[in-house]
Amino acid sequence: LLLTALACAYFPRAHAQTPQLEVLSSDGELNANVAAHIRLPTLRCDADERQLTRGLRSQRATLDASVRDAAQALGYYQTLTEYSFSAAGQPSNSDDCWTLTLQIEPGIATLVESVEVSILAQPELFGATLASLPLVAQTQLNHDNYESSKALLLSRALELGFLDARFVE
Repeated sequence: LLLTALACAYFPRAHAQTPQLEVLSSDGELNANVAAHIRLPTLRCDADERQLTRGLRSQRATLDASVRDAAQALGYYQTLTEYSFSAAGQPSNSDDCWTLTLQIEPGIATLVESVEVSILAQPELFGATLASLPLVAQTQLNHDNYESSKALLLSRALELGFLDARFVE
């Protein structure tokens, strides 16, 4: 135990050097979704501005696709994104590693105009399920709500014994 305490006194903790991602837009949910979709370029923490710029250029198509997918999942189909790096130790970056900043202008969100569900067999058995669907008219499109609504309807159909239930879009 004494040996461990002495070791801690003589060897300060190493700071984990990890690249950072900063996503800035007017929509917090979009920020979180983009951050979840982005895989940061593999560049050393001590990379200089030139190396960072070259790394961004080589990964630009992948980053663009990740931002586009994350934005479209939330109903944003016309996003504009500006990318910038700040190297470790710069006045704009006090971290031990570089930071990639994405400034996103989401554009106008797509709204769900209407939700129409037709149940051909015994629709009265689906009333509560239909009333609780997360996909709602006149709200911002969210693909997860769409998929969740389909899953709820299919689950209810299977629960009722409609084993051949399917969606026709």
